[in-house]
Amino acid sequence: MDYSPKVKSAVIRLFEKLARWLALSENAAPALAALFLEKYSTGRRLSSEEISQRTGYSRASTGMILSQLLVSGIITGERDPSQVGRGRKRILYGIDGDVSRLFGTGMIRMLEQLKSIRREILALLQVHENKETVGHLLNDLRENVDESIKCLASLPMLAEHD
Repeated sequence: MDYSPKVKSAVIRLFEKLARWLALSENAAPALAALFLEKYSTGRRLSSEEISQRTGYSRASTGMILSQLLVSGIITGERDPSQVGRGRKRILYGIDGDVSRLFGTGMIRMLEQLKSIRREILALLQVHENKETVGHLLNDLRENVDESIKCLASLPMLAEHD
């Protein structure tokens, strides 16, 4: 299915926001949008060449973006089973699951960041807990971070992630 430029533009804007939520470069948005639109229109995966054509990005830029998305676990890649013979088989990329999985990934990252902040606060507390003003400030920060972690961790989509 070929989507109108208006629909493509709206989907790219949505994925720009999702990219920010996932702490990714907004340059990843057109690639994510292309994969999303393909998944929901044909169910197919796309090669890096196809993604490059649809986004207007160079093959090198597309490769960098796809590498970032693969490492982040946002997309998956699998060898093209239709290619036979010798040589390197092309990789087909796709988004597994639905968009709610992307939101969940963002929430997991947020939870991990909060836990990292908490570890930093605890390390600072060991050094500064006897200094009244700094210790008080750090304890307040720790309590706020603990409450945020507890709130996020209680969400059903994050129940199995700890």
